Amino acid sequence: MFRLHSLRARIALYFAGFGALLSLVMAVMVYQSAHDLSVRLIDETLTAELDDYIARRERNPLSLPPSTVTLQGFVREASETDGVPDYLATLPPGRHEIRVGTLSYRAAVLDRDNARYYLLYDISLNLKRERRFALPLIVSSIVLFYVGVAFAYYVVFPLMFQFLASTTPTGVKMMTDIANYLDFVLLLFMAFGIAFEMPVAVVLLVVTGLVKLDVLTRNRGYVILGIFIIAAFLTPPDAVSQSFMAVPMYLLYELGILFARMIQKSRGTPAIATES
Repeated sequence: MFRLHSLRARIALYFAGFGALLSLVMAVMVYQSAHDLSVRLIDETLTAELDDYIARRERNPLSLPPSTVTLQGFVREASETDGVPDYLATLPPGRHEIRVGTLSYRAAVLDRDNARYYLLYDISLNLKRERRFALPLIVSSIVLFYVGVAFAYYVVFPLMFQFLASTTPTGVKMMTDIANYLDFVLLLFMAFGIAFEMPVAVVLLVVTGLVKLDVLTRNRGYVILGIFIIAAFLTPPDAVSQSFMAVPMYLLYELGILFARMIQKSRGTPAIATES
């Protein structure tokens, strides 16, 4: 039963507040990392498309700039004063994010051989997806951290302390050192809170394109081995504690794969690459 006068209960309450803040910070950092990765991939696409168009224009000066659903190109000779929209004319060379009406673009501007090249990549859909993804990410990160702390408090601690007490020799009274007790409890709260973030980590790895879904599904054996090794470092040196962390982590790993597959199907697994 959860009693407020229990030392362990008070520690859990204090740590739950800290954990919520920590989870929020982690979620924001992960969201920003995913956004930065998306921007880098788009910039690589812009660079490749610009290089391709410049090479084609050197072979055929009448070659037209790229024009697709997501890409729109312009070119202006140094002697010209028009030929590009006003919202592009004042942009210096480099990478920019601009908004035109209801649409958002990533713009690349490059000077080459007395000509200035402009290439726009429509990122409106990317931004909408990121915004839709942000709230579930933050909420799920906080909830999963709380679930991990609650699992440690209600399930792991009673069984683990019972096991540790049973190892006390007959006739010897177990005396708990408060400093070691606090360090031990806080370590396990943190370990289980972070361990239960596994579905969020798996979904982010797949959604951002860092790891393909089939790679995660093919290497389950290595994942199980890694989970048990991590659990061995984060828990006391007994099989019970290790299993109580490793088994939920693996189940959450499978849950993350399931959610990632559902997200991929709903999004149609869009690629970054575009038409040439």
